[in-house]
Amino acid sequence: MGVADGDRIHAVAVRMDHDHHLDFAAAYPHIWLILPKENSVEILASRQALARATVLASRLGPAPSAPHHLVVSCRKGDRPLTLTGWRRTRTATDAYATPVEAATRVHARDLVDRLGSDATGPLTAAAP
Repeated sequence: MGVADGDRIHAVAVRMDHDHHLDFAAAYPHIWLILPKENSVEILASRQALARATVLASRLGPAPSAPHHLVVSCRKGDRPLTLTGWRRTRTATDAYATPVEAATRVHARDLVDRLGSDATGPLTAAAP
């Protein structure tokens, strides 16, 4: 997984913090436990697709963060396969990050209600 892929996943945490003062790393494992089955199945499927794409990309060539580097650093015959692996990883990363963010936005309130916590402050690991 390249830098841009990690940034896409990290962007979910940044947006949750900015928009809702939600500590994504602290809250998401708990949100995962209260997700309806259809949501968790969709997220698991997208996570498995991301894992497969990452394995494919790692077998096809180096893992730099831009296609230009892929084209320059691999042999001419490997370029189409390497670019395919890179593109699949980028697509799978977005397909994983999108439902994770959506599930967090939809179910964060449920988590706060179940914990009986004060919803006015940020939800962090140190919150009661």
